[in-house]
Amino acid sequence: MSLVAGGILVALLTGCSTVTVEGRVVDGLNGQPIAGPYRIKAKATAPDAAMSCQFFDTEVDKDGKFKLDRLCSGTPYVLETDRDDVWFVDVDQIPDGGWNQPTDLTAWRVPKGNGLYKLSNGTLEALKTVADVKIATPFKSDQTVRYPELIPNEVKVIGPDDYLVMVGRTAVENLKFQPLVRSEARRLDDDTTMEPWFYIGVKFTDDSHFEAVTAALDPGKVLEKRKGEREARFVPGAALPAGRYAVLGDDDHRLYMLDFGASQGTPAPSDAPRP
Repeated sequence: MSLVAGGILVALLTGCSTVTVEGRVVDGLNGQPIAGPYRIKAKATAPDAAMSCQFFDTEVDKDGKFKLDRLCSGTPYVLETDRDDVWFVDVDQIPDGGWNQPTDLTAWRVPKGNGLYKLSNGTLEALKTVADVKIATPFKSDQTVRYPELIPNEVKVIGPDDYLVMVGRTAVENLKFQPLVRSEARRLDDDTTMEPWFYIGVKFTDDSHFEAVTAALDPGKVLEKRKGEREARFVPGAALPAGRYAVLGDDDHRLYMLDFGASQGTPAPSDAPRP
């Protein structure tokens, strides 16, 4: 490389802070702005970028708008925010020289912590497991059934405009939806009687016989996002028929319980009757 060419390159990377970019941060689910205040951070990706060119940040306002001034030519910039629940997946980089016009940055509301969350009207709520899983053998049967030990007084509702956000590989790949099906009193475990209760993914036809019932999840309404080690699944309230569901893995000892579509009410009693 000639001294002249080398000098031009050094100038581009060290002294020319002339790039300005602006736009909005918008929600990938609905296209609406994700309101501030929070900050966008830009980090230069060129390994030989000057110290004065490496890091920039700016505040996002109440309308989701931002503006980054005096970025340097000669390097793209990778973007992130100081909010754990705003995740850039589709566009996470400013190209060398910036954009030609104000640009929307699509972000996804995904916390960094693994687990299940309810997203409703822009608010994320962490969900917890609510009951132990019990196992019983129907009368004169060689198969077992599972049921929740209790039904909580308040079952979280994923309404038609809400989303269940499943975060992390374990949640996305292992957790399954199972209908909770109410049955009349049944004979279980050596002819003891279980009062009316709810069973996980099975429907009794008599005391000794039952059939599997599956959740009719509409995959066309479910969105999944992955980047590096981070992944999430967005399940809208309209992706399942209205009803009550257990969410758990095949060998889990505790379950999440959710009503999809609308509240299914609180059955009585709230604790499982003892056989």
